[in-house]
Amino acid sequence: MAKDPLVMAKDPLVMAKDPLVMAKDPLVMAKDPLSEAGFYFDEVDKLRVLEPEVSQKTSELKDECKEFVDKIGQFQKIVGGLIELVDELAKEAETEKMMVSYRV
Repeated sequence: MAKDPLVMAKDPLVMAKDPLVMAKDPLVMAKDPLSEAGFYFDEVDKLRVLEPEVSQKTSELKDECKEFVDKIGQFQKIVGGLIELVDELAKEAETEKMMVSYRV
């Protein structure tokens, strides 16, 4: 009598023999020959060479770097505006100095 495939999929012995299930199950992953060789399956079953944790941390770092670059861009705009304002004030001060020196 053949077993139901759904029942077989829940059977730990069947799961341990299925390489796709082994790659997704963290308890079985350590025994997986692919992960021992440095190959891993991602969440959409694509084969990857980066460990899932490293891939996740890399993605998080990429997002943090993008936020940092955006903030640096905003900072540059603010500082640029401040420099323009200080330059205008310096020109006005020079103009006032010239006017005072002509009066004396």
